[in-house]
Amino acid sequence: MPRLRNSVTGVVVSVSDDTATRLGREWQPVEAAPPRPRRRAPRRAPAPATEKE
Repeated sequence: MPRLRNSVTGVVVSVSDDTATRLGREWQPVEAAPPRPRRRAPRRAPAPATEKE
């Protein structure tokens, strides 16, 4: 039974050989390098308020 990791969610599952062949390409063997965590964009400072005349 192969152990596979979803490259999008990081979930690890054990499935039968038949099921493993039918899964999409986002499923990689657990022995493969783990997915890199997504980096969040840095927060920007809020724009200064402009006064209305």
